[in-house]
Amino acid sequence: MLNKILLLLFTCSLFFGCDNVTTQENNNRQQNANSETVQVDETKESDRGCPEKPGKLEASNVEKVSLDGNETTVSGQLTADEALGYAFEGKEEQKLSYSTDDEFCMWVLTPNNDVLEGLELPTDGSYIVQIAIPKGAKTFELAMELRNPESAVSSNNRSQNNSVDFSNIQTNNNVNSSSTSSSNAPSLNPQEAVNLIQNWQRAKRQIFAPPYNKNLGAEFLTGQAYRSKLRKLDGSGSSVDWLENNGAYYTYRSQEVDEVTSFNNSGNSAVINVVISEERTLCINNRPSKDDNTISDKRLVRYDLRYSDGGWKISNQNTEKVIDQGNNPNISCRVIP
Repeated sequence: MLNKILLLLFTCSLFFGCDNVTTQENNNRQQNANSETVQVDETKESDRGCPEKPGKLEASNVEKVSLDGNETTVSGQLTADEALGYAFEGKEEQKLSYSTDDEFCMWVLTPNNDVLEGLELPTDGSYIVQIAIPKGAKTFELAMELRNPESAVSSNNRSQNNSVDFSNIQTNNNVNSSSTSSSNAPSLNPQEAVNLIQNWQRAKRQIFAPPYNKNLGAEFLTGQAYRSKLRKLDGSGSSVDWLENNGAYYTYRSQEVDEVTSFNNSGNSAVINVVISEERTLCINNRPSKDDNTISDKRLVRYDLRYSDGGWKISNQNTEKVIDQGNNPNISCRVIP
Protein backbone atom coordinates (compact mmCIF):
# COMPACT_ATOMS: atom_id res chain seq x y z
CA MET A 1 0.00 0.00 0.00
CA LEU A 2 1.40 3.37 -0.96
CA ASN A 3 0.40 6.10 1.45
CA LYS A 4 0.67 9.68 0.25
CA ILE A 5 4.02 9.97 1.89
CA LEU A 6 7.69 9.41 1.34
CA LEU A 7 9.01 8.11 4.65
CA LEU A 8 12.73 7.53 4.77
CA LEU A 9 14.15 5.29 7.49
CA PHE A 10 17.16 3.65 5.99
CA THR A 11 20.86 3.06 5.92
CA CYS A 12 21.25 3.60 2.20
CA SER A 13 24.35 3.29 0.67
CA LEU A 14 15.47 -7.30 -10.01
CA PHE A 15 17.76 -9.35 -11.27
CA PHE A 16 14.98 -10.27 -13.64
CA GLY A 17 12.08 -8.34 -12.15
CA CYS A 18 9.77 -9.94 -9.63
CA ASP A 19 6.83 -12.27 -9.71
CA ASN A 20 4.13 -13.02 -7.15
CA VAL A 21 4.93 -11.74 -3.68
CA THR A 22 4.97 -13.93 -0.60
CA THR A 23 6.09 -13.48 2.99
CA GLN A 24 6.09 -17.18 3.79
CA GLU A 25 9.39 -18.61 4.86
CA ASN A 26 8.97 -21.83 2.93
CA ASN A 27 9.23 -19.92 -0.35
CA ASN A 28 12.87 -18.97 0.27
CA ARG A 29 13.95 -22.01 -1.71
CA GLN A 30 11.95 -20.83 -4.71
CA GLN A 31 13.64 -17.43 -4.56
CA ASN A 32 17.02 -19.07 -4.87
CA ALA A 33 15.86 -20.83 -8.03
CA ASN A 34 14.01 -17.89 -9.54
CA SER A 35 14.90 -14.40 -8.36
CA GLU A 36 11.59 -12.99 -9.51
CA THR A 37 9.83 -14.01 -6.28
CA VAL A 38 10.03 -11.36 -3.56
CA GLN A 39 9.69 -11.77 0.20
CA VAL A 40 9.14 -8.58 2.10
CA ASP A 41 8.78 -7.10 5.54
CA GLU A 42 5.42 -5.32 5.42
CA THR A 43 5.79 -3.48 8.74
CA LYS A 44 4.30 -0.03 8.28
CA GLU A 45 6.57 2.97 8.42
CA SER A 46 4.27 4.54 11.02
CA ASP A 47 5.15 1.62 13.30
CA ARG A 48 8.82 2.57 13.09
CA GLY A 49 8.41 6.09 14.53
CA CYS A 50 7.67 8.29 11.51
CA PRO A 51 4.24 9.98 11.43
CA GLU A 52 2.19 9.73 8.26
CA LYS A 53 2.20 13.51 7.87
CA PRO A 54 5.08 15.90 8.58
CA GLY A 55 4.96 18.20 11.58
CA LYS A 56 5.42 21.95 11.76
CA LEU A 57 8.28 23.42 9.75
CA GLU A 58 9.50 26.90 10.70
CA ALA A 59 10.28 29.20 7.78
CA SER A 60 13.62 30.03 9.40
CA ASN A 61 14.59 26.34 9.09
CA VAL A 62 14.03 26.20 5.31
CA GLU A 63 17.09 26.54 3.07
CA LYS A 64 16.92 27.09 -0.69
CA VAL A 65 18.92 24.63 -2.81
CA SER A 66 19.41 24.09 -6.54
CA LEU A 67 18.90 20.49 -7.66
CA ASP A 68 18.29 20.89 -11.40
CA GLY A 69 20.93 18.74 -13.10
CA ASN A 70 23.31 18.93 -10.15
CA GLU A 71 23.77 16.68 -7.15
CA THR A 72 23.59 18.79 -4.00
CA THR A 73 24.66 17.49 -0.59
CA VAL A 74 23.24 19.03 2.58
CA SER A 75 24.26 18.22 6.14
CA GLY A 76 23.57 19.39 9.65
CA GLN A 77 22.13 18.54 13.06
CA LEU A 78 18.65 17.10 13.57
CA THR A 79 16.77 17.22 16.86
CA ALA A 80 13.40 15.72 17.75
CA ASP A 81 11.77 19.11 18.38
CA GLU A 82 12.86 20.82 15.16
CA ALA A 83 12.40 19.80 11.50
CA LEU A 84 14.58 21.03 8.64
CA GLY A 85 13.50 21.85 5.11
CA TYR A 86 15.18 22.28 1.72
CA ALA A 87 13.26 24.22 -0.93
CA PHE A 88 13.90 23.70 -4.64
CA GLU A 89 12.30 24.56 -7.97
CA GLY A 90 11.13 21.63 -10.06
CA LYS A 91 9.40 20.95 -13.35
CA GLU A 92 6.68 18.49 -14.30
CA GLU A 93 7.97 14.93 -14.95
CA GLN A 94 11.39 15.58 -13.44
CA LYS A 95 12.42 12.85 -10.98
CA LEU A 96 13.91 13.37 -7.56
CA SER A 97 16.76 11.07 -6.56
CA TYR A 98 18.51 11.05 -3.21
CA SER A 99 20.83 8.99 -1.04
CA THR A 100 22.04 8.98 2.55
CA ASP A 101 23.77 6.76 5.07
CA ASP A 102 21.70 8.13 7.96
CA GLU A 103 18.31 7.27 9.45
CA PHE A 104 15.57 9.90 9.54
CA CYS A 105 12.04 10.62 8.34
CA MET A 106 11.59 12.39 5.03
CA TRP A 107 8.67 13.94 3.16
CA VAL A 108 8.56 15.86 -0.11
CA LEU A 109 5.92 18.62 -0.20
CA THR A 110 4.44 19.72 -3.54
CA PRO A 111 3.57 23.30 -4.52
CA ASN A 112 0.03 22.55 -3.24
CA ASN A 113 1.49 21.47 0.13
CA ASP A 114 0.55 17.84 -0.48
CA VAL A 115 2.96 15.02 0.30
CA LEU A 116 4.52 13.80 -2.94
CA GLU A 117 3.53 10.29 -4.00
CA GLY A 118 6.43 8.55 -5.74
CA LEU A 119 9.52 10.28 -7.12
CA GLU A 120 8.15 12.08 -10.19
CA LEU A 121 7.18 15.75 -9.87
CA PRO A 122 3.53 16.32 -10.89
CA THR A 123 3.77 20.02 -11.81
CA ASP A 124 6.09 22.99 -12.14
CA GLY A 125 6.70 24.92 -8.96
CA SER A 126 8.40 25.09 -5.57
CA TYR A 127 8.92 21.88 -3.59
CA ILE A 128 10.24 21.31 -0.07
CA VAL A 129 12.12 18.28 1.23
CA GLN A 130 11.31 18.09 4.95
CA ILE A 131 13.33 15.85 7.27
CA ALA A 132 13.01 15.07 10.96
CA ILE A 133 13.71 12.44 13.61
CA PRO A 134 11.19 11.12 16.15
CA LYS A 135 13.52 11.37 19.15
CA GLY A 136 16.99 12.34 20.25
CA ALA A 137 19.53 14.25 18.19
CA LYS A 138 21.94 13.30 15.41
CA THR A 139 23.98 14.61 12.51
CA PHE A 140 23.01 13.78 8.94
CA GLU A 141 24.11 14.08 5.34
CA LEU A 142 21.72 13.90 2.37
CA ALA A 143 22.52 14.00 -1.36
CA MET A 144 19.74 15.10 -3.73
CA GLU A 145 19.37 15.63 -7.47
CA LEU A 146 16.66 16.31 -10.06
CA ARG A 147 16.75 14.34 -13.28
CA ASN A 148 15.02 15.24 -16.51
CA PRO A 149 12.71 12.67 -18.16
CA GLU A 150 14.66 9.95 -19.93
CA SER A 151 13.71 8.90 -23.42
CA ALA A 152 12.43 5.34 -23.74
CA VAL A 153 14.98 2.62 -24.18
CA SER A 154 14.43 0.85 -27.47
CA SER A 155 15.91 -2.40 -28.65
CA ASN A 156 16.03 -0.93 -32.13
CA ASN A 157 18.01 2.24 -31.42
CA ARG A 158 20.11 1.64 -28.34
CA SER A 159 23.81 1.15 -29.09
CA GLN A 160 25.73 -1.61 -27.37
CA ASN A 161 29.16 -1.75 -25.84
CA ASN A 162 29.68 -5.46 -25.64
CA SER A 163 32.37 -7.49 -23.93
CA VAL A 164 30.36 -10.71 -23.99
CA ASP A 165 32.15 -14.05 -24.24
CA PHE A 166 30.90 -16.02 -27.26
CA SER A 167 33.79 -18.51 -27.28
CA ASN A 168 31.84 -21.41 -25.75
CA ILE A 169 28.59 -20.90 -27.61
CA GLN A 170 26.75 -23.87 -29.07
CA THR A 171 24.47 -22.96 -31.98
CA ASN A 172 21.71 -24.77 -33.80
CA ASN A 173 19.89 -22.83 -36.51
CA ASN A 174 16.96 -25.13 -37.15
CA VAL A 175 15.16 -23.10 -39.82
CA ASN A 176 13.14 -24.72 -42.57
CA SER A 177 11.21 -23.32 -45.52
CA SER A 178 7.79 -23.84 -43.96
CA SER A 179 8.67 -21.97 -40.77
CA THR A 180 10.17 -19.00 -42.58
CA SER A 181 7.35 -18.67 -45.09
CA SER A 182 4.69 -18.70 -42.36
CA SER A 183 6.37 -16.25 -40.00
CA ASN A 184 8.01 -13.39 -41.96
CA ALA A 185 10.45 -13.19 -39.05
CA PRO A 186 13.85 -11.70 -39.90
CA SER A 187 16.84 -13.82 -38.98
CA LEU A 188 18.24 -13.38 -35.47
CA ASN A 189 21.90 -13.97 -34.68
CA PRO A 190 23.47 -14.41 -31.20
CA GLN A 191 24.75 -10.83 -31.02
CA GLU A 192 21.29 -9.42 -31.78
CA ALA A 193 19.76 -11.66 -29.11
CA VAL A 194 22.33 -10.43 -26.59
CA ASN A 195 21.52 -6.82 -27.54
CA LEU A 196 17.86 -7.49 -26.78
CA ILE A 197 18.69 -8.91 -23.35
CA GLN A 198 21.06 -6.05 -22.52
CA ASN A 199 18.42 -3.50 -23.48
CA TRP A 200 15.86 -5.33 -21.35
CA GLN A 201 18.24 -5.28 -18.39
CA ARG A 202 18.66 -1.53 -18.76
CA ALA A 203 14.92 -0.91 -19.26
CA LYS A 204 14.10 -2.61 -15.94
CA ARG A 205 15.31 0.54 -14.18
CA GLN A 206 12.27 2.36 -15.58
CA ILE A 207 9.84 -0.58 -15.37
CA PHE A 208 10.41 -1.97 -11.87
CA ALA A 209 10.83 1.51 -10.39
CA PRO A 210 9.08 4.85 -10.91
CA PRO A 211 7.62 5.66 -13.40
CA TYR A 212 6.71 1.90 -13.61
CA ASN A 213 6.68 2.21 -17.40
CA LYS A 214 4.57 -0.72 -18.67
CA ASN A 215 4.57 0.65 -22.21
CA LEU A 216 8.33 0.40 -22.26
CA GLY A 217 8.07 -3.15 -20.91
CA ALA A 218 5.76 -4.07 -23.78
CA GLU A 219 8.58 -3.24 -26.20
CA PHE A 220 10.61 -6.11 -24.77
CA LEU A 221 8.12 -8.69 -23.44
CA THR A 222 5.42 -10.91 -24.88
CA GLY A 223 3.66 -14.13 -23.87
CA GLN A 224 4.21 -15.45 -20.36
CA ALA A 225 6.90 -12.88 -19.58
CA TYR A 226 4.52 -10.03 -20.42
CA ARG A 227 1.66 -11.54 -18.39
CA SER A 228 3.64 -12.22 -15.23
CA LYS A 229 5.59 -8.98 -15.14
CA LEU A 230 3.26 -6.40 -16.68
CA ARG A 231 -0.38 -7.44 -16.96
CA LYS A 232 -2.03 -10.70 -15.87
CA LEU A 233 -5.03 -11.93 -17.84
CA ASP A 234 -7.09 -12.71 -14.72
CA GLY A 235 -6.79 -9.15 -13.43
CA SER A 236 -4.62 -10.07 -10.47
CA GLY A 237 -1.58 -7.96 -9.76
CA SER A 238 1.53 -8.36 -11.88
CA SER A 239 5.08 -7.80 -10.66
CA VAL A 240 4.94 -4.11 -11.57
CA ASP A 241 1.50 -3.72 -9.99
CA TRP A 242 2.71 -5.15 -6.69
CA LEU A 243 5.72 -2.87 -6.58
CA GLU A 244 3.72 0.25 -7.40
CA ASN A 245 0.90 -0.56 -4.95
CA ASN A 246 3.29 -1.24 -2.08
CA GLY A 247 5.62 1.72 -2.40
CA ALA A 248 8.39 -0.62 -3.55
CA TYR A 249 10.90 -0.59 -6.38
CA TYR A 250 14.17 -2.11 -7.53
CA THR A 251 17.44 -0.32 -8.10
CA TYR A 252 20.26 -1.83 -10.14
CA ARG A 253 23.95 -1.10 -10.18
CA SER A 254 26.12 -3.60 -12.06
CA GLN A 255 24.23 -5.47 -14.83
CA GLU A 256 26.34 -7.60 -17.15
CA VAL A 257 25.81 -10.31 -19.76
CA ASP A 258 29.04 -12.24 -19.19
CA GLU A 259 28.78 -15.19 -21.55
CA VAL A 260 26.57 -16.89 -24.12
CA THR A 261 26.54 -20.67 -23.70
CA SER A 262 24.01 -21.68 -26.37
CA PHE A 263 21.79 -20.23 -29.08
CA ASN A 264 19.07 -21.95 -31.12
CA ASN A 265 17.04 -20.22 -33.81
CA SER A 266 13.96 -21.69 -35.48
CA GLY A 267 11.94 -19.35 -37.67
CA ASN A 268 9.91 -16.99 -35.48
CA SER A 269 11.33 -18.30 -32.19
CA ALA A 270 14.74 -18.64 -30.60
CA VAL A 271 16.33 -19.74 -27.33
CA ILE A 272 19.49 -18.27 -25.82
CA ASN A 273 21.26 -19.27 -22.62
CA VAL A 274 23.40 -16.56 -21.06
CA VAL A 275 25.35 -15.97 -17.87
CA ILE A 276 24.21 -12.73 -16.21
CA SER A 277 25.70 -10.89 -13.23
CA GLU A 278 23.67 -8.30 -11.37
CA GLU A 279 23.61 -6.19 -8.20
CA ARG A 280 20.07 -5.26 -7.21
CA THR A 281 18.29 -3.72 -4.23
CA LEU A 282 14.62 -4.08 -3.37
CA CYS A 283 13.46 -0.86 -1.70
CA ILE A 284 10.22 -0.60 0.26
CA ASN A 285 9.17 2.89 1.35
CA ASN A 286 12.66 4.02 0.30
CA ARG A 287 14.45 1.53 2.58
CA PRO A 288 16.48 -1.43 1.31
CA SER A 289 15.07 -4.84 2.13
CA LYS A 290 17.15 -7.13 4.32
CA ASP A 291 16.32 -10.36 2.51
CA ASP A 292 17.43 -12.22 -0.61
CA ASN A 293 15.82 -9.63 -2.87
CA THR A 294 18.75 -7.33 -2.12
CA ILE A 295 21.67 -9.33 -3.43
CA SER A 296 24.54 -9.73 -5.85
CA ASP A 297 24.50 -12.87 -7.96
CA LYS A 298 25.51 -14.60 -11.16
CA ARG A 299 23.08 -16.93 -12.94
CA LEU A 300 22.75 -19.04 -16.05
CA VAL A 301 19.44 -17.92 -17.53
CA ARG A 302 17.41 -19.29 -20.41
CA TYR A 303 15.54 -16.70 -22.48
CA ASP A 304 12.83 -17.83 -24.89
CA LEU A 305 12.49 -15.26 -27.68
CA ARG A 306 9.64 -14.77 -30.12
CA TYR A 307 9.08 -12.52 -33.12
CA SER A 308 5.95 -10.52 -32.23
CA ASP A 309 4.39 -7.23 -33.35
CA GLY A 310 7.21 -6.50 -35.75
CA GLY A 311 10.14 -7.22 -33.45
CA TRP A 312 11.97 -9.83 -31.39
CA LYS A 313 10.82 -10.00 -27.75
CA ILE A 314 11.32 -12.10 -24.62
CA SER A 315 8.45 -14.57 -24.19
CA ASN A 316 9.74 -16.44 -21.14
CA GLN A 317 12.81 -16.75 -18.93
CA ASN A 318 14.03 -19.23 -16.35
CA THR A 319 17.05 -19.54 -14.12
CA GLU A 320 18.87 -22.73 -15.11
CA LYS A 321 21.58 -22.46 -12.45
CA VAL A 322 22.67 -20.10 -9.67
CA ILE A 323 26.43 -19.84 -10.19
CA ASP A 324 27.34 -17.41 -7.41
CA GLN A 325 25.41 -15.44 -4.80
CA GLY A 326 26.40 -13.05 -2.03
CA ASN A 327 25.80 -9.72 -0.32
CA ASN A 328 25.23 -6.71 -2.52
CA PRO A 329 28.26 -4.43 -1.99
CA ASN A 330 26.45 -1.41 -3.47
CA ILE A 331 23.09 -1.29 -1.68
CA SER A 332 21.23 1.88 -2.60
CA CYS A 333 17.65 3.12 -2.83
CA ARG A 334 18.65 5.95 -5.12
CA VAL A 335 16.76 5.66 -8.39
CA ILE A 336 19.05 6.11 -11.40
CA PRO A 337 17.15 5.93 -14.74
